[in-house]
Amino acid sequence: MSAYKRDLRMRHTTLLICLLFCSMIYGCFHAWRGVARHSSIDWRARNSTQLQSLPTVQRAKCIPYESMRHLIIIPNYAEPISVLQETLYLLSTHPEAKTAYHPILAMEAREMGSVHKALQLLAEFSSSFSGLGYTVHPGDIEGEAIGKSANVSWATRMAWHEMAVGARGIDRTLVTVMDSDSERLPLPRFFCWMV
Repeated sequence: MSAYKRDLRMRHTTLLICLLFCSMIYGCFHAWRGVARHSSIDWRARNSTQLQSLPTVQRAKCIPYESMRHLIIIPNYAEPISVLQETLYLLSTHPEAKTAYHPILAMEAREMGSVHKALQLLAEFSSSFSGLGYTVHPGDIEGEAIGKSANVSWATRMAWHEMAVGARGIDRTLVTVMDSDSERLPLPRFFCWMV
């Protein structure tokens, strides 16, 4: 290959890399601008205004934000209690925690001491939320794979059953599954935005 062709190929490669890099920067800028724009909106007020503008028949079918409940499933297995404490503490600092949050600690029976850990967390954080509970996923259900998805499914079914029996507005409940690691915790206004 001649020096001219090598030089031309190198220039094309450099140009392609520059174009890719510029398109990434352009995409990041637009994503940041969208997040900044949506973060500045008062979603609660916007929801209220939109509800008022609807005809009465349609308004009756809508759920006002204030009556929404958030069932937050937190599956965990062999997590240190300090990780769960930090997660629950950060969730408790959200504005709607005491009125709308109902975290469920989805524990595994395979983990020794999981019930004791859950009870300790309930004692420490029960006053921080509108509700706080735990489930213990049995590890011996025939035909069920061991893992996070089975634990989440079990916790959701148990919590849903408890809420249905207790008549706590199951039709106004939004279910969210999140990691027990507080590094991936939603922002304080995350649940406000889910209208």
